Amino acid sequence: MTSPAPPEGPPEAPPEEPPAPPPLVLVRFEPSGREVRIALGATLLGAARAAGLTVANACGASGVCGKCGMVILDGHASLADPTPWEVRVKAMNRVAKPVRLACLVHLRGDLVATTDYW
Repeated sequence: MTSPAPPEGPPEAPPEEPPAPPPLVLVRFEPSGREVRIALGATLLGAARAAGLTVANACGASGVCGKCGMVILDGHASLADPTPWEVRVKAMNRVAKPVRLACLVHLRGDLVATTDYW
């Protein structure tokens, strides 16, 4: 009686599970009421663009011009405080204190935002 031949090569690894999609946050823009669900950690500027809204910026979203300012109407608690860089850029460009620079704000929760040129 002969025994079966051993398998050739290493055993096959089970297929890998695809990575889970990142959690999404809901961002609403007023006064249009447009909403977008976007990945946690995306910028507020990216969310506005995903919602089809035009946002001023002269620096290509590099955080130096201060043109992409938005006021957060709801959801402040989900945001990190402005970084020293954001504070400095706002001061250099005479941007009001309650305004946040959309290109520097990384979303950590749902929020509502507006700007004066919509």
